[in-house]
Parts: sequence; C-alpha cells; structure tokens
Amino acid sequence: MSEILHRLPEFAANHLFLVMILVVLLVSLVGNEMSRLFRGYRELTPAALTRLINRESPLLFDFSAAPEFDSCRLRLTSKVDRAAARWRRRESSAR
Repeated sequence: MSEILHRLPEFAANHLFLVMILVVLLVSLVGNEMSRLFRGYRELTPAALTRLINRESPLLFDFSAAPEFDSCRLRLTSKVDRAAARWRRRESSAR
C-alpha cells in the first residue's frame, strides 16, 4: 500500500488530464448530493404517495398536458397550466 502512495504523485504528474477529470467528477458528485439534501421539496416514491393520499387529503398539482390530465385517475389534483406557471415564476423572480 505504501508503494502505491509513493508513486501517486508521479502518476498525477504524468497523467494530469486524468487526475483533473477525476477531481471534476468527485466535485460534481459531492455537489449533486449536497443539493439533493438541501432542496426545498421532498421526493416521493409511488408507495409513499399512495400512503399520503390514503391517510390525508393532500393538495396535488398536475403539470401534465391537458389530454393526460383529463384521463387522470387521481381526482384530488388541480390542473396547472405550464405556461402560466412559467410566467408566474418569471414575474415573482423579477420582484
């Protein structure tokens, strides 16, 4: 193990591009996991969504297209127009 550690600086100097790619990948992975931990919403699995619907009466928003919304099996959802949602988001961020 110590021989590997002794040869590691030589490898890094000889293969700088590979080491840079490794560092970028590691930083990207850590950044992705940190953003997942601190985001403002919670991701639900289908089983967790079913439990939530059966136990409580949640307010669900559906961003799907109109034909898909009309054929939807969930009757607790509220239809949200994508264009209106984008417009509201731009309007609120301009304030």
